[in-house]
Formats: sequence, C-alpha cells, structure tokens
Amino acid sequence: MSNFSLKRRIRLVKNTLEHSGNLSRAGALDRSTRIVIPAPLEDSRFSNTKVFWTRESAIKSLRVDPKSILEVGTLAGDFANFFLSVWNPTLLTLVDYFDAQDYVFGEQRFTPETHFDYVANRFSKHPEVELRKGESQTVLADLIREKKKFDFIYIDAGHTFEDVNRDIELAHILLNPGGILGMNDYIMTDYYYDTTYGVVQATNRFLNDHLEYGVVAFAFNTNLFADIYLQKVS
Repeated sequence: MSNFSLKRRIRLVKNTLEHSGNLSRAGALDRSTRIVIPAPLEDSRFSNTKVFWTRESAIKSLRVDPKSILEVGTLAGDFANFFLSVWNPTLLTLVDYFDAQDYVFGEQRFTPETHFDYVANRFSKHPEVELRKGESQTVLADLIREKKKFDFIYIDAGHTFEDVNRDIELAHILLNPGGILGMNDYIMTDYYYDTTYGVVQATNRFLNDHLEYGVVAFAFNTNLFADIYLQKVS
C-alpha cells in the first residue's frame, strides 16, 4: 500500500468515526474495506431529473400512467398499496419470498408462516393484484418466458451487487418502451445493520451500459435510503 493510499484510508476511517457515532475504529476500517466505489455517471444523465424528499412525491411526478406494474420485493405491500392509490393499473404483480416477519411501532403484523396470507388478504378485493412467490431471479425469468411486459417496475429485493445487477437486467427485458424502473435503497451502506449494499454500483453499471435510459427522478427519503427512477426512451 502506498503512503498516499494509507493516508487516504486513515482519513476515510477518521471521517467515518466522526459521523457514525457508534463504530469502533476497527469496525470503521472494516466497513471502509468492504465498500466498492461505484462507477461515475455523466452529468448529462441528470439533465431531466426532478428531485424530491419522498418517494411518494417522486412517484406522483412521473409522466407515466402504467397499466401494468411489477414490484420486486413487496414485504407487507405498503408501497404496492400506494401504487393503487395513485394509478389505476389493470395488473399489479407482487414478487416476494413471503417468508419474513414485520413489525410496525412494536406491533407484529405477520410472521414467516403468515406472511403470504397477510398480503393476500390485504389485496383480496383487488383482482388486478397477483402474488408471485419465489426468488426474484426465478420469477422474473418466468415472466419473461410468459412474454409479460410492464410499464413500471420497482426493484426492492436483494441488495447485494449480484442480486441487484441480476434483477435490473431481467427487469429491463420486461419493461415496455417509455416505461420506468424504480430502484429502492440507492445507498451504499445500511448503517442500522452495518451492512454494505450494491444498489448504487449495480444501478450505475446498468446506466453506463444502457444509454437508452435517463434519470427522471430522485427521492432522498427518510434517513437517506434514496430512490432513483430510470426511464426507458421510446
């Protein structure tokens, strides 16, 4: 390691310690070595980008009236329910393992055993909603084989580089011209659980490889777990 690299690493650790408030020096160094710097994007990719605080505001700003929506990773269906309140789709497909547990303000909404039934009951009066249980890669590949197409796709499943890279490429095949891809948790680390993410790296890689997409909206979101929205040029 060169002196320059060592000094840069020490400075990075110092900055991490100052802003994290709860990491030891060893923990901060470990985190810094796990972070992969994303590929940069050209400023021109943001020439038509609108910036918002919440993802809900960003969604309302999008110039799209989707009749078919795909959400990859729905958990309790909270954001899917918001889609229904804003748009009037003829199809809303929700993909998830449906094997999690969820708490809101200390109250448990469902267990791994009741997860699927909770979401199914929530949308029981919405025949346009269909649930697809399984790994995102498998389900998205099935949808491709079925020749399904969607006007809006929201990706919020696995957050490693490999998971996001795989999901966004499959979603690209499923997206109609003029459609929009929404990427959740566009952030490099989950500071609650001290976990590194690959969402930024995979999204930037995708944008650099697919010049037909532009960034149309960005939402900071609470605690800066941001959303970024990409539109496919017709």
